[in-house]
Amino acid sequence: MSAILAVVSYLAGAGLVALAAAWVRRPLPRAVFALFALVPLAFFLPDLVSEATHLPTDHMRLFTTEQAAGVFRPHNPWLNDLATQNLPWTEKVLEAWRSGELPLRDRWNGCGSPLLGDGPAGAFSPLTLLALFLPLARAFGVAAAWKLLLAFCGMWLWLRELSVSARAALFGAVSFALSFSVVPWLFFPIGAAIALWPWLLFAIERLRDAQAAGRAFILLVAVLTLWPLAGHIESVVSGASLAASILALRWMSRDLPDAARLAGRVAVAGLIAGGLLAFALLPQAFAILASNRREIVRMPFFTPHFSWRPHGFAWPGLATTLFPRAFGDGIESPMLTWTIASFPEMTLGYLGISGWAAALLVLRPGSRRARATWALLGALAVGAGVGMGLWPFAEVAGHLPVYRWMFPLRILSWLPLAGSAVAALELDRWSRDAKTQPVRTLAAGVVVAAALCVFVVDAHRRYYVAHGAAEGQPAERTALHLSLATLAAFGACGALALSRRPQVRQALPLALAVVSGAELAVQGSRLYRLTPAADIFPQTPLVRFLARQTGPFRVAGEGPTLFPGTNVFAGVEDVRTHDPVERRDYVEFLNFHCGYPPQDYFKMLRNFEAPALDFLNVRFFVTVDAKFAARAQATLGEKWQAVYTGADGAAYENRHVLPRVFAPRTLEGVGAESGAPAPDRGWVRTATAMFAQIYPRLARLPDWREKAFVLGGARRGDNGSAEVTDYAESLRRVSFHVRARGGGLKTVLVTSLVQDGGWSAWELDGLRLPTTLANGPFLALSVSDGEHTVSLDYAPPGWRAGVAVSAGTLAILAVAYLRRFLRRGK
Repeated sequence: MSAILAVVSYLAGAGLVALAAAWVRRPLPRAVFALFALVPLAFFLPDLVSEATHLPTDHMRLFTTEQAAGVFRPHNPWLNDLATQNLPWTEKVLEAWRSGELPLRDRWNGCGSPLLGDGPAGAFSPLTLLALFLPLARAFGVAAAWKLLLAFCGMWLWLRELSVSARAALFGAVSFALSFSVVPWLFFPIGAAIALWPWLLFAIERLRDAQAAGRAFILLVAVLTLWPLAGHIESVVSGASLAASILALRWMSRDLPDAARLAGRVAVAGLIAGGLLAFALLPQAFAILASNRREIVRMPFFTPHFSWRPHGFAWPGLATTLFPRAFGDGIESPMLTWTIASFPEMTLGYLGISGWAAALLVLRPGSRRARATWALLGALAVGAGVGMGLWPFAEVAGHLPVYRWMFPLRILSWLPLAGSAVAALELDRWSRDAKTQPVRTLAAGVVVAAALCVFVVDAHRRYYVAHGAAEGQPAERTALHLSLATLAAFGACGALALSRRPQVRQALPLALAVVSGAELAVQGSRLYRLTPAADIFPQTPLVRFLARQTGPFRVAGEGPTLFPGTNVFAGVEDVRTHDPVERRDYVEFLNFHCGYPPQDYFKMLRNFEAPALDFLNVRFFVTVDAKFAARAQATLGEKWQAVYTGADGAAYENRHVLPRVFAPRTLEGVGAESGAPAPDRGWVRTATAMFAQIYPRLARLPDWREKAFVLGGARRGDNGSAEVTDYAESLRRVSFHVRARGGGLKTVLVTSLVQDGGWSAWELDGLRLPTTLANGPFLALSVSDGEHTVSLDYAPPGWRAGVAVSAGTLAILAVAYLRRFLRRGK
């Protein structure tokens, strides 16, 4: 049944795409639409109807004894984020919706964080919500097929608006949709964001048509609204900048005389979309501002190369842009050790060797080029300059707000969109010139193909010896032969220009689309392989043992065991975190007390004896290393007791674990001398600045029940006592019963819940309780003597303000629509 539902879901999505195009009076031709719909279906059909998936289930084995023994490696190592982030994020969101709660908080990692603030989790994305009705693997398959379809159709529609012929537009659509800015990222949020780039440009172009301007405006608002929901805000910013650059350059080249009017309407559409999405964008902005990632990228990536003097590329990115496997791919050939990023990131600018050959035809003499070509060439220059660190592009981008935080290689995604458009425009010019100068037209194609052959052979020769040392030469030779064969086919297709029959000459773009599509399909299909869908984090005896334990409790693991994120599939909470919006102050706390380097991408705990783990409610330590049991006592000491040992790993129970809410015996105020306030809304002001001085003293405490350091409190000495019972926790709420005895003074309760400014405390009768921070970024609250039923409520910083803005925007739109409806009635 789910297989039928998956196919129906894909076809329904395809139908919506076709309806959207027809609604703005640009219906897709049936043959073109059928082709664009069948290509994604052909590739992802096994994901939809079988028990297999293109998701990297082999990465799930990285958390087993096979990996610990060093006998296993996944097919494509660059899909690791799917296993450790995207799949777990989706599961966390689904857990929230299934439980009847909004996905506002991630309780599974890092002692709690704003799930809504994590854009890539796609808490409200239609692509994520699809998994509520389909098995996880099938939902990801349908979503990937949709992204590919969107890329095909959006690019074709936009190119047609630029007056590109249908056949050349087909070539451009194939080059973009199958490019390495899309295909390697089909299971990632970045794939959805980039697939919508041409739709943005298409909607803007349709605004210029007076008869379709109203509908085009609605389409533009819809695209701008769906864009951030797709989950990759960095690609949204990049795509918006690309669109703005193209439009500005077209205006400068006098190809867009109505640019001012267009800019105004786009700005209004952007404000509407921003208002509608404020409930999601504001929490994400606050989470980014307080994140560890922001600190890591505070220094722009190409800073060592910045100079007032002109300089060349900071890295030889042209090699991977034209010959993607020049430095290896980590799949069939090892990566060269000096490469600066992953294979998919370095090849973001690859649109196929045929696509580049067609784009380079812009250099040949001939008939007049389209004005839009110059704007697209400008976008190509900016994308290549920023992405490869060329002066002055690297320096300018490195000093711009927001852009200085971005990984510049991501701007290489501009190349496939702009390059495919240039290629399509040039194919039309090539076909047009073939009518009067067929020999010169053929010669131009042969020269371009030959020049690229020389470049590819030279790149292969320069790095061949280094690949030999890494045993990657056979794969490199195969890559070379594929590029040369494609260029030979490109040159051979140019012979169609010699025909006297117009129908044959017009078939030239179609023939080249087949050549380009075939090469890109070979290049892209290598990145994936079918694996059993049942292998998505299967339940092991160790996982089942943990599931039987009564909570609440948290775990910690050695090395990659239950690596942060993957623990959600085991149904246990972990103090570790692996997230782009992980709070900087929490990571710094964990690093100081347990050894958890903030700058590492794959962070590992180093000190399992730290009393901080007791405070963090870590009841179990888990490992998959079969050799670990023999040295457990020497490594972990007396606080850990073996409670499970099996072929799939071992678990050790913490004898000193503390509950999530307790009353420390004594208190010491932090910042009391300066009158520092107790921050109920301290989501940007990090706790590190306020607690760094007391961390050494805190670390020396053998038992954190003895003392707590509380922000803003002048009180020092005994705290009184409290008995906490009936603790219950969901995503957004915590409740417990407390009997406090403070001798007339309020008793401070300390929790191991991270306070990012989202927690508030209430009594059953509605009385709000004062809150502050304790021991770093953790929530503390005060209660008076007696018995109390306490409720802790969570809303991500920015959520309430965002909901108000979104509701206000909806109200304004509703009033505007009603007024328009009433006017029509008159």
